[in-house]
Amino acid sequence: MVSIITPAYNCEAYIEETIKTVLDQTYTDWEHIIVDDASTDSTADLISRYADADARIRLIRLTENKGVANARNVALDLAQGDYIAFLDSDDKWKPGKLERHLKFMRRRQVNFSYTPYDVIDAKGTYIKEIVPKRKEVSYRQLLQTNVMACCTIIVKRELLLGERMPSIGHEDYAMWLNVLRHTGEKAVCFPENLSVYRKLSDSVSANKWKTIGWNYHIYHSHQGLGVLQSCYYLMNFIVRTGVKYLIRK
Repeated sequence: MVSIITPAYNCEAYIEETIKTVLDQTYTDWEHIIVDDASTDSTADLISRYADADARIRLIRLTENKGVANARNVALDLAQGDYIAFLDSDDKWKPGKLERHLKFMRRRQVNFSYTPYDVIDAKGTYIKEIVPKRKEVSYRQLLQTNVMACCTIIVKRELLLGERMPSIGHEDYAMWLNVLRHTGEKAVCFPENLSVYRKLSDSVSANKWKTIGWNYHIYHSHQGLGVLQSCYYLMNFIVRTGVKYLIRK
């Protein structure tokens, strides 16, 4: 079974579309754990309708808003699947995502995998395709820049035992680093485009200066690297991702 983890907060405009892309999967052995982070709109009510209609969908309502990292961690604590997949409340999957991705992981005996993905805007208009250049990434390579979008990742649950997302900027990146560092695994790219990431103007990734600051914090405070090492990897990040991270579009 695959445990699909979705944090949700005030996402009434997108959450139904996200859930429907899970229901449309050709692979059906899954549980969808959706954690409502004390939404103030109709998000929880919309999720509840789907949970009432399909026992594989589980709604967890939090009474206090504590952020996306906490919501994902709540779901991780409840997950029962052999694999963990992540799907944010405004992102989507293509119908064969789980079936094709899992088949690749089993055939190649891969425990941590990611894929290319499409980027759309708030209205669903296609912007571009992101194709990771690396076929696989180690801990040291991941320090240079995060090549994995959260909505594309599937990971064996056993790799996440004891690992949780910290409440810092780029919490998913910080956890991927910890997983690769502590397990010695490499994340392997399945080269099929199976996911859709929705880029919102107010998303945490939209502010490039904050992104740079968060990355330095991850290197120095979370990964325990010295100032020189942290600056080295930060410069790698800036060079590899390009000047677009210095200019807010």
